[in-house]
Amino acid sequence: MTSNRHYLEIEGLLEETGGCGRYQILLMTTVHLCKAILAFTNLFMVYGAAVPNWWCADDTQGNVSMVRNESTLHQCEYVTNGTSRQCQTFVFDDSMSTVVSKVSNACSEL
Repeated sequence: MTSNRHYLEIEGLLEETGGCGRYQILLMTTVHLCKAILAFTNLFMVYGAAVPNWWCADDTQGNVSMVRNESTLHQCEYVTNGTSRQCQTFVFDDSMSTVVSKVSNACSEL
């Protein structure tokens, strides 16, 4: 019963101060619109992150110097013994750390 009485006291106080008018609705809309814009900006930084340079490392037997040449930059497929294969292992540039490099999934959609 006390919680119901407390609710009535707050409602009475709000009514005495003018209630929720046009100004309060405009203020709430503006604040929430700014929050939504910032939320989508932060969300884009996570999911629309930059893709660092990467190389396919499947056919290199651990030879990193062989991996980082311009001919294999951003290639999802490689040819071994006349057969084309999809790259499964990637080496990423160390200059940036992004979602793509953490997941190690450069050729497919995240």
